[in-house]
Amino acid sequence: MPEYREGTSMSEPRKQAWRWLIGAFTATILTAAAPHSANAQVISVCIARYGRIPTVSTYPSVGAVQPCEKGERGLVWNIPGPVGPTGPQGPTGPQGPTGSPGIVGPQGAVGPSGPQGPSGPQGIVGPQGLVGPTGPTGPTGPIGAVGATGPQGPTGDKGPTGPTGPTGAVGPAGPAGDIGLTGPTGPQGIPGPAGPAGPEGPPGPVGPTGPTGLAGPTGPTGPAGTNGAINTLGILTGGTLGISVGQAQGVALSPGGTVFMGVGDGSEPACTAAGVPQVCCTGAGTGCLGQTYNTACTGAATPAPCCTGAGTGTCSSVEVPMPAGTLSSLTVSASSLPDPATTYVFTAFVDGVACAATCTITSGGPQQCFDTTHTCTLNDGDTLTIQAVSTATTVTPDISWSAFYATTTP
Repeated sequence: MPEYREGTSMSEPRKQAWRWLIGAFTATILTAAAPHSANAQVISVCIARYGRIPTVSTYPSVGAVQPCEKGERGLVWNIPGPVGPTGPQGPTGPQGPTGSPGIVGPQGAVGPSGPQGPSGPQGIVGPQGLVGPTGPTGPTGPIGAVGATGPQGPTGDKGPTGPTGPTGAVGPAGPAGDIGLTGPTGPQGIPGPAGPAGPEGPPGPVGPTGPTGLAGPTGPTGPAGTNGAINTLGILTGGTLGISVGQAQGVALSPGGTVFMGVGDGSEPACTAAGVPQVCCTGAGTGCLGQTYNTACTGAATPAPCCTGAGTGTCSSVEVPMPAGTLSSLTVSASSLPDPATTYVFTAFVDGVACAATCTITSGGPQQCFDTTHTCTLNDGDTLTIQAVSTATTVTPDISWSAFYATTTP
């Protein structure tokens, strides 16, 4: 390392740097040797020209340091004070948000099995268990050998005389003796009374037919008889017009709805609370959806001939007047079953009133129902419809029905 000394050959900038270095070193030595006051926190040294140090001062803070004289350079050091007492514990900060769980680390290798632990102490003897059931009887052992005959016992005393036995059976008969000589003939006996008459003999054969007698006169003509009654048995059918027509025209059996079906393909929704058949008319008197009525819809879209009262009637467009007769064997078929726990109920109506013939299709049964027990009687001019009521929530089936109809013609 080169050595520098201040001399005449040293340039002025080097002289100034040399002096500053010497002054700073001297100030450091003085600072270490100077006594520190209890409150001194800052040491200030003023360095004059040629590295001379006129003053070294201590101050409680940097703000209290006095400036050096003109032409002097100041150096300031902070003196670490004594460590103050520990301040009181600050309040616990609020709980930070829970961090997201880290990814699951890989499964560690299975560690070696630990040494066998010492045997535990002997447990106490448990209570006596219940007596088990009696086991099955074992097989019979083999018959033992016959023992040796014992010695002859002494003769006993004579017993009393027994009673007399019964009389023996009669012995067989001896052989027959020789036939004796024939005695003389006795006198003629008195004749006995006459015996009863014998039974009647069978009839004899039929004799030949006699000649035909003469024809008698013709009797008068009787009155003409009345003609008997003629009984006729027919089959009635109907339905909801199929999917492409019935559903498109709003007359199918919709979920939760009610329709009336007439004889022949045709159906009509039931009347609502205000006496208006469902989906029958649109707008205000603009007509019915493809159906035929005696008059157009009137007022607030109410078809005049369709319903009566406040929803109490059936739709007259499908009610069919019938001759007097008897309906029987109501049979109904649906294209699809109702939703689970729901039903389709079908009932025959005569003049708008339910009669006895009815049947039900359930969600878990077949797609047909029958009533072969009940009948409905109609007079001349009575109307006939079949009501269908659905409690389904999503299914709209196509319905077909049939029934026997018996009439009597005098």
